[in-house]
Amino acid sequence: MENRKVQVLLAGESIADTLSVAEFLHNWGCEARVVTSLAEAQQIISRHACDLVLSQVRLQDGSAFPLMAYLAGSSVTLFFFQPVHEGCWWLPALRRGHYCWGSPAMRPSEFVRVLGEVLREIAAEKTEPQPQRAARTGVPESVIVRPRPVPLSMRSGTPRKAQATPPPPPAAKTA
Repeated sequence: MENRKVQVLLAGESIADTLSVAEFLHNWGCEARVVTSLAEAQQIISRHACDLVLSQVRLQDGSAFPLMAYLAGSSVTLFFFQPVHEGCWWLPALRRGHYCWGSPAMRPSEFVRVLGEVLREIAAEKTEPQPQRAARTGVPESVIVRPRPVPLSMRSGTPRKAQATPPPPPAAKTA
């Protein structure tokens, strides 16, 4: 049977850095795993289904930024958080496997709202019956191929930055 709980990976330099977020996620009915290093995060992601990753920018073994390249092309949403003087900034990195790095950073109050939206979206997709999902996407669930992350050791270069699409030109006014 498929696990219908939202699967979350929390990564922080110490477990204490993730406790308040873990409690919030538990209250939302999510199943969360906590790690303190990039190596642990990659190991968990490669062995377990994961819908959402919330990671501190700096982990015990260095930067968490390689997670962007590791998860690109998957269906995972990734946010980084950077502790500051009083609180932290939340930085969107991937939305359902697509780069959104460079989107505005969020304060905790803004992030709670966005996180709620993301969790509702993921939970709705997990509970949607397969025929409805197939009708919405036009492709039966059995045919959809979900890419597995490519191990970091097999990647070259740095993560690509998301290509910004310019806004459409304003409509011409008619007199």
